[in-house]
Amino acid sequence: MVNIVFLLLLFFFTASSIAAEFIAEVDRNQLNTDEHLLLTLSLTNSDTRLRAQGVSPNIDLSVLTTDFDLGTPDDKNHYNIFRNRGRSTSSLSITLFPKRTGTFTIPAFFIDDLKTAPIAIEVKTLPNAPLAFTQTEINQKKVWVGQQLVIHLDLFSRMPLDSAKLGSALETEPMPLELIEHIRLPRTDRTEEKNGFTYQVLRTTWVLHPMEAGSLAIHFPDAWLVAKTGKKLRLPQSKLTIDVQALPAGLPKNVFIGKPGVSITPIGTTHVENQISNWQYSLTAANHSSLIPVSLSFPASDNLKIYTGQGQLDRLEHKDFVEFKMNYILSVLPKAAGKATLPTLTLNYFDTESESLQTLTIPSPDFTVLAATHTQQIDTAISSEKVTQEKNEFAPKVFLWQISTVTLLLIWFSTLYYFMRTPKNKQTSDTPNPTSKTTNLHPHVAELTQAFGSRTLEEGLQQWEKINIPSIALRSLVKTIQAHYYAHSEKRSEDELKTKTTQAIEIIKAGKNNKNISIDRWSPEAFTAGKG
Repeated sequence: MVNIVFLLLLFFFTASSIAAEFIAEVDRNQLNTDEHLLLTLSLTNSDTRLRAQGVSPNIDLSVLTTDFDLGTPDDKNHYNIFRNRGRSTSSLSITLFPKRTGTFTIPAFFIDDLKTAPIAIEVKTLPNAPLAFTQTEINQKKVWVGQQLVIHLDLFSRMPLDSAKLGSALETEPMPLELIEHIRLPRTDRTEEKNGFTYQVLRTTWVLHPMEAGSLAIHFPDAWLVAKTGKKLRLPQSKLTIDVQALPAGLPKNVFIGKPGVSITPIGTTHVENQISNWQYSLTAANHSSLIPVSLSFPASDNLKIYTGQGQLDRLEHKDFVEFKMNYILSVLPKAAGKATLPTLTLNYFDTESESLQTLTIPSPDFTVLAATHTQQIDTAISSEKVTQEKNEFAPKVFLWQISTVTLLLIWFSTLYYFMRTPKNKQTSDTPNPTSKTTNLHPHVAELTQAFGSRTLEEGLQQWEKINIPSIALRSLVKTIQAHYYAHSEKRSEDELKTKTTQAIEIIKAGKNNKNISIDRWSPEAFTAGKG
């Protein structure tokens, strides 16, 4: 009887010593909003493995997302063969970043009829002089369509840093940042006094040119800091919302937003009658690049022949803003010696302060035209005589070239006639036709490339935007069709594809009907000669 009782007690003790256990632990219960904590779930003496992701996860971490941003789960499993009957341990660790201040509870987790104890967490407000924090800044709360919008993310730190980086890219909605003309400027640094402490400030600047009216939400990324001491901080994300205003009705297309800058520089120091004289006109503007005209229009002049071409666009990046500069070459041919004046240039722009259309008149510079010297006249005569002589020498060569061309044509026709008369072996139905051409383009892609007149959608879209006002709607439609065929995760219905293809073709045709745009900058249409 005693032996039986002893065996039962031994069995009970052994069973209790190897019972499964499920616990939850944190490395701290109190923290500031710029700090984080580590949550660890441990399951021992069980064949179950903790999984928060992948196939059939058994730990639901979504219950934490109300109060925390979550890091990436890290699971570990091991088995100790040196203990009685072995002891298995499965653990799951995840970093938690508090979203707000206050006291809240990490709830219990359940698995195999086991559960963890809830854990209370207190998140405190940052002190008046925190070690690090971020601030966002915007150059204006109200921005017009096409106007430049400058936004800053400043990272303040009063501790020596080993590294500082952003956790993700800037994001916007409802219009994605990829569809907005934007530039990220190089990071700058400075020092600034706050609350009696000196902070090192790292500034990241973005320049945006939104082209659609409406509310635009800007989501700034979080920041990750590592101090020289090894201390790690994560500064949370932030958000700003601005209102993009539509321009008043009745404004001309491609009008400047804000007053542009103008400079006129002569190319060369002397100007001679009946000889080309070149001048460089430069326009600078802090608005969308498409709003700067491709070419300038000048009135006719009585004593000057005027020739203009398309400009060259450059981007000028400054510390806190971006300018686009278009350089044009104006070529004039003075008809007589004496005083001459360049034609007057007028530009329209939308004044954001008065919210009205204004006209900018650029003063026309005067210059002196020298009379052609006797040597220049002799050189002109010699040049004319030389051209005539070269023409006479070239005449026999042209005659010989014509004879050679006729001879080669006769030989080519004879060869062609010979091959046409030669019988050919018929190809069987199983033999492929080497001259047949196949295409792998999808039907809707083929329709769009035909409408663009290009080989690919990307090539067609780029060519179309060079000669038309960039259309956000057209780019979005093309990207949607591309995503359907080449990004398998974004499938669309056939009816939706047909509708979007039709809409895109209508926009393409509407752009091609604009006869005032020259496709080739070197074509005759790109040069407009003044009257006179």
